[in-house]
Amino acid sequence: MADKSFCSVYGKKKITSKKSLTGFLQRKQQYKKIKFLMLGGMFLAIIFIKFVLKNGNAPQKQDEKCKIVSLVSIKEKDYTLKNSVNIHYWDNICGYAVEDLKSHPMFPYSPFRQDTTDSLHLKLTESQFGARIFGYIHPPIDGFYVFAISSDDCSEFWLSSDEDPLNLKLLAEVGGISGKEWSYENQFDKYPRQESIEVQLYAGKKYFFDVLWKQERARGHVQVVWKKPINIRFKSIERIYLSQYDNKSYIENKIYYHDYLKNDLKLPNLPSHRKMFNKAYNINLSERKTVYHRDSAEFLSLSHITFNDVSDVLTTCTYSPSWIIEANSEKAKNLGKYEGVHLPHYYNISTRIFPRDQTWDHSSECIGESLKLMHCQGNEVENEVSAQWPVNKYMMALSIKFPNRFKLHTIVNIESAHDVYGDRYLIELALEDFHESKISRLSVYVFRSFNSNKLCYPEDFQWNNNAMVHLILTVKNQGAWVQHYIESLSNLYSKTKDEKLNLIIVDFESYDVNVTELLAKSILPHWQVITLNGKFYKTLAIQRAINSIKEADSIALQTDLHIEFPINFIDNSRKHCIQGKMAFSPPLMRLACGRYSYNPGGFWDIFGYTIFGIYKSDWDKTGGMDDENFLQDKRGGEDWDFVDRVIKSGFEIERLRIPYFFHYSHRK
Repeated sequence: MADKSFCSVYGKKKITSKKSLTGFLQRKQQYKKIKFLMLGGMFLAIIFIKFVLKNGNAPQKQDEKCKIVSLVSIKEKDYTLKNSVNIHYWDNICGYAVEDLKSHPMFPYSPFRQDTTDSLHLKLTESQFGARIFGYIHPPIDGFYVFAISSDDCSEFWLSSDEDPLNLKLLAEVGGISGKEWSYENQFDKYPRQESIEVQLYAGKKYFFDVLWKQERARGHVQVVWKKPINIRFKSIERIYLSQYDNKSYIENKIYYHDYLKNDLKLPNLPSHRKMFNKAYNINLSERKTVYHRDSAEFLSLSHITFNDVSDVLTTCTYSPSWIIEANSEKAKNLGKYEGVHLPHYYNISTRIFPRDQTWDHSSECIGESLKLMHCQGNEVENEVSAQWPVNKYMMALSIKFPNRFKLHTIVNIESAHDVYGDRYLIELALEDFHESKISRLSVYVFRSFNSNKLCYPEDFQWNNNAMVHLILTVKNQGAWVQHYIESLSNLYSKTKDEKLNLIIVDFESYDVNVTELLAKSILPHWQVITLNGKFYKTLAIQRAINSIKEADSIALQTDLHIEFPINFIDNSRKHCIQGKMAFSPPLMRLACGRYSYNPGGFWDIFGYTIFGIYKSDWDKTGGMDDENFLQDKRGGEDWDFVDRVIKSGFEIERLRIPYFFHYSHRK
């Protein structure tokens, strides 16, 4: 914070360097000496005063408020940054351990709240939050220092060997055994790790430090003390030995502001020590023996053998499964309100996969209330013999049409939907193409009629691997989560380089983020922002976004804000949206509070249709969102109402679970 006495004397004068301030004081003293010694030199004194005023070094008139912005450029360290340190908060984080804070997707670059403090002894009455207190310590004398920490609940004290945050080391902690340790205020000997070893520090230097604090229950505290070389007991670290790390700030009306809060939620220069875990997703990808896996960047980057290339390998047959309700039929007219989501095909998710995917790993800990079996299981796995059958049949037909050209390299993914009329398969293969001397990707739908031993292509049921996908997001004052959403989608794009991707954000005048500037700084290939006024109306926002899509043969994909995108999310959406035939609504894996992508625990939201992809032409056939009956600022049934109308319009909905597709717990 700025020194109040400095404000009162110099008002709003902009001093651009410490050197200019010192020079002004020196010239002022010289002026007094000249006036005292040279009684007869009035003429020369007047000339000297005019010279000083001309160069802008005289005090200015005090303004009503003190706004010191130029101090940021003072060398060494800003006056505004002395005697306090930065503190960032993350809310709605369950758990007692510091690891629960470090695991959160927003940590450390997108804090929910920011402030400063002039004390390393904080007491708060809130619950379920994490905090990070960081800045510099300036030791007054050379010697060996000892630090100690106390907290309720867990905490860690990190100190760098110099001012560089990259050299941080953990010196003291409360926790690390069960993750539920705590101590009283001024209690520094409850656990051995509360007290650090001796650390040699030097006066005149500054040392970066980090305090990480996780609080689960209300009425908590964190306290860091030190034992200076001349002390035998621990004492508080006085504010005169502290300074802030951040230099993008100013003070107005005694309120501390950050320049980037409005336009750039991610703090690019914010220091962060290396996280103590790696996401299981990245670990699994690096440990796989087979390169071409259904959710690997290697498989997604393979060139496509399009359906047109192999369209005459099989004959075409009629495809109309028993769960399809013909549009305008008596069955469609008699479908009751919200009955569509309870139809057996969607209630139990009958599609099977091969080989087994990670949805079962995600389901190992099923956490939630009123759960049924379907909430706690992954995709049903097809047996190997049944999965091999359509592959063998298709490869035989392929070899007849293209002799000595293709050889099976890897069975990447088989999806089977069994019905009384027959079995539909999506077969995805990595094939060696000897004519092109490369490995290519083949992903096609095939069908076997009941009691038949042959495969055929289901009529008008093939996916377009080149379709534009418009992701739709509706937001209001969720700046930090918008930042995370854009980053997650950008991570997907950086690995796939999928140019047929457009993000449409409908923003209800968010005051905590400039959505347009965030998107302009991102690497996303296409995006647009639609701004609406007033209260947040989800149905209205979705319909407005859909109306902005002009291409009838593109996919409109409703999404949710608090999600983590798997790398194959866009590819999955294209595969399961068939124009004129099928929509795609994968259930979210809703993570429990305190659980994240590297240690998932929660349940599959089988009855949720928040994620919904359908071709724009098919959307128009359904009539779109019912924004008259659901024009409200709270959710309640609009997704089920839309599902009913999709089913009544004669469309199928694929409900396959997607690995690594997570929804984070959050407060509304």
